[in-house]
Amino acid sequence: MKKGIQWMTVALAAMVVLSGCSGDGSGNRSEAAPTDSPGSGASKPLVELVWYYPQAAAQPDFASVQAAVNEITVQEINATVKLMPVDFGSYEQKLNTELAANETIDIVWTSNWLFNYELNAQKGAFQPIDELLEQFPALKEQISEKVWDAAKIGDKIYAVPSYQTITSQPGFYIQKRFIDKYNFDVSQVKNVEDLEPLFEQIAKNEEGIIPLANSVFNPYVYGMHKLSGGFGGNSAVVYQDDKDFKVHALADTPEYQQYLKMARSWFEKGIFKQDIAIIDVQSERAKGNVAATFETSIKPGGEVEAQSRGGGYEIVGVTIMEPFIAADINATLNAISFTSKQPERALELLNLVNTNKALYNLLSFGIEGKDYTKVADNIIKKNENAGYWSNTNWVFGNVFNGYLEEGKPADTWEKTIQQNEEATVSPFIGFQYDSSNVKTEEANTTALSEEYDVLLITGSIDPEEKFPEYADRLKKAGLDKIIEDIQIQFDAWLASNGLK
Repeated sequence: MKKGIQWMTVALAAMVVLSGCSGDGSGNRSEAAPTDSPGSGASKPLVELVWYYPQAAAQPDFASVQAAVNEITVQEINATVKLMPVDFGSYEQKLNTELAANETIDIVWTSNWLFNYELNAQKGAFQPIDELLEQFPALKEQISEKVWDAAKIGDKIYAVPSYQTITSQPGFYIQKRFIDKYNFDVSQVKNVEDLEPLFEQIAKNEEGIIPLANSVFNPYVYGMHKLSGGFGGNSAVVYQDDKDFKVHALADTPEYQQYLKMARSWFEKGIFKQDIAIIDVQSERAKGNVAATFETSIKPGGEVEAQSRGGGYEIVGVTIMEPFIAADINATLNAISFTSKQPERALELLNLVNTNKALYNLLSFGIEGKDYTKVADNIIKKNENAGYWSNTNWVFGNVFNGYLEEGKPADTWEKTIQQNEEATVSPFIGFQYDSSNVKTEEANTTALSEEYDVLLITGSIDPEEKFPEYADRLKKAGLDKIIEDIQIQFDAWLASNGLK
């Protein structure tokens, strides 16, 4: 989904995890969820709300869903919604352009890996919603307090998290046909290097198949915990067993160097294709031409979603670490733009999407009978000629309000909730780095990241030749000053929370 620096941001930004589990842990998914909007929709003037969000692919029958959405929103809150989906590759540039031009936008999807939540909130792109949230108790209650805490920038909340798994479990989604063909025992995979024999076989023998479509680097792969991110792709990290909580630039760690060597080797072996840095991942994946993808979180039932995105080929999920809850769980949220002239009505819409299950499922899966068919009480099957199927239901809101796709176990939500409850929790939840002291350094290092990162992490350039040049330029651009600033803020946060 992501091009260039966006892949690096997935790997390096602050604790990439999809957020949330059901607020009461019940998994209750009845059709008639309560909607608590202040006052009746009919008593308010009719308004139009503009909502920008990313999409994996254009939807041929988008107009029908748009019309059906407005039937619900006009009845419930007397508002029409102008849905503005943008492909993932263009999303950040599009939103930066629109907001710089002060275009009227009400709701903006944001995350810790694309159109960064923390950075945009700090520079005033979003409106705080704390006081408005008090008008929507059902919305507040269905999301756990720790998720709301993680959404705070300073002492204010600027977005509504899309509630789903709050755990991270790094691993790979791999097409089963290749696992079977090469008789590969995935049960023996303990780390990323264990998959090299399979990827190498695919690279040598499967013409037209991309063995691995996205870069695999992530500090979790090598046993590190990330601390914060979103400051120009130069992530800060801290070792799990470091009692002094020393902050390091990720690029300075031996683990990063270890990965760069592996990536170069994989590039030379054809595991990373020659054009991997510029490949249209989604297009090739939709054709079934991608054998494997790296994921920051393998979640219960995720194989079915991966199969839907991967040309219909059966998928096997392979994990390389136990699940854990990271410090930053803001991987998918919806914020109110600073250009919105009606923030109360915008939050009213977000409340409706998160509490009205019919509306949520419409946005996620389209129209019943036309795009999908119910095969059981809460299980649906995509119709053969469906004109709408988002494949990104986590963009819109609380996924526990959604149907399960055919093939997912009936207890997927229950297992997800159990994983949320049993996973190891980072003690750093709530730490937010304020980069306002180093704006110049951040801009300069970001520019360098965009120049070097994707080429290095895909092995497209020789790290022995290019990394020293990159590291030197980062130092001159002010990376040390950024790390020092993070350390000061982190030490203060640790002390205030009794951790140091």
